Formats: sequence, C-alpha cells, structure tokens
Amino acid sequence: PIFRFVPVPPKVRAMPADSPDLSDLFHSVSHGLRRTWTEDLAPLGISPHQWRALHTVAAHSDGVPPRQRDVAAALRIAPRSAAEVIAQLEASGWITREPAPSDKRAVLLRATPAGLELDEAVHSLRGERANDYFSTLDASDRAELARLLGLLLQAHPRPEGSRGPWGRLPRQAEPTAPPA
Repeated sequence: PIFRFVPVPPKVRAMPADSPDLSDLFHSVSHGLRRTWTEDLAPLGISPHQWRALHTVAAHSDGVPPRQRDVAAALRIAPRSAAEVIAQLEASGWITREPAPSDKRAVLLRATPAGLELDEAVHSLRGERANDYFSTLDASDRAELARLLGLLLQAHPRPEGSRGPWGRLPRQAEPTAPPA
C-alpha cells in the first residue's frame, strides 16, 4: 500500500490551530531564564556549567567527596569535558583535588571555603532571579504552573541513573582502606 495508517494514541488531543505551540513557549521561557542567569553569573566569574559542577561537588561537602567521573555522570557530560570544568574550578580556587584513600589512582574533589561561599551566593542569586522572573504570575498561577510541570515530570520521568536535582547522583559511601 502507498499509504500506511498510523493510529493516534487516545490520550493525544489535537490543539486548536490558533493555540500557541507549547514546546516553543516552554523553550522560550527556559531560554529567557538561562540568559538572565548567565548575565547574572558573569560578574562572579563563573558560568552556568561551571556552577553546576561546583554545586555537584559542594553538595557532597558533608559526606563522601565525589570523583571526576561522578561529576561527569551527574552532569551527563563526557569525562574529558568534566576534567576541563574541574580544572577551571581548581584554577579559580573553588575546589581542590586529593587522592582517594582506597584507590591511589582516583582523585576526590572537595569544595574550598571560597567555593562553598560562591555556591551559596549563586544558589541565592538564582532563587532571587527566579522569583523576579515569575513575579508576573500571582500565587495561584505559580501553584498551577508548578502542578502542571510536576504532572509532566511524573509522566516523563528521567531515565534510571540520570542526574537528580542540581546534578547530584545518589552515591554509595567511599570504601575505606583496610587497617594495616
């Protein structure tokens, strides 16, 4: 046959022709938030991708420090890309590297006090910017938007093993070296 019939799933409803394209609207809002965030971070000397890596390391400040591969996995980037970002963070004095006690080939990453301070400042700035951005909406509109986005996230969950909030992956405790 020349034409093949492809049934439309029952949950898919046609959008009226005069309705805005939701994916374009969503992308535009997301792009606007990212653009203002990039502009806000520039005076601090850090980019959004550097902050996500710093935040991933800083999130482990009270527990087992991550390895480079953990940062790469959490951010879903190639290990060599993580190595570049980690080197930039280290050169800026925001993280340090130290040998892992259980594996001398592995390197653990720790946020410095300056890195922890910057992480908190960026986190606060990001929250302020989001509040400013969404201030156009009243409280009920914000609640409705949060509800709708939550529904989308439930319907389309991240694949197993992908990053959680702020790029952090769940980790097992670092094994310690056996006593000598």
